[in-house]
Amino acid sequence: MGDFFGCLFRTVFLLLAAFVLFVFIISMVYFFTGDPPPTVQTLAENSSTASRTSAPSPTPRPVATRSLSGKSLESAISPSGTVLAPDGIAISIEGANYNGNGFVASANRFNRPPRVGYHYVIVSAALENRGKQPKTFTGLEFYLVGDRRIVYEALYTLVVQDDVIGVELFNGGMMVGNLVFEVPMGESGFVLMYQENIVDKSNRVFIRLPAE
Repeated sequence: MGDFFGCLFRTVFLLLAAFVLFVFIISMVYFFTGDPPPTVQTLAENSSTASRTSAPSPTPRPVATRSLSGKSLESAISPSGTVLAPDGIAISIEGANYNGNGFVASANRFNRPPRVGYHYVIVSAALENRGKQPKTFTGLEFYLVGDRRIVYEALYTLVVQDDVIGVELFNGGMMVGNLVFEVPMGESGFVLMYQENIVDKSNRVFIRLPAE
């Protein structure tokens, strides 16, 4: 009987000594590192944090950029479209007459013929004033550019039917009128250029003419 209790006492003593040693080791680790001993909750939180940080970040969506269509010669609007100038003038092409010599000659007998090697191109344009201020067209707003990339001014010294020159449009006003250009024979690929201010070239807009 005495041997049994002696053996039990030694077993309990060894277990108690092992527990005290374990607590002592954990306490020393905390003392030297400054970190509290890990708990079940801490281990769970570390595991959750690792799973969140290891997840791939979503791919950023591309930022939408403002369209520059019609703002340059290369991005000119198609003949079936409408281009809106900064001053609120909306322009669309109704048609183009690439053999306009007879049209100009029949409009007024005092109209001069084109220079040698040149011919008249008549552009029929629909114009709408969507701006807030009235607009009077002087002829210095319209230009033609062909495949030679030379700028040709609209002619305001000729008298033609439904001439755009001199017309004033108030807000909401609309018209379809003709513009006359003198261009070299054989040139093609024309684009109508509108420039609201003869000095400021940054506000130009472009729209293509239909093919010949």
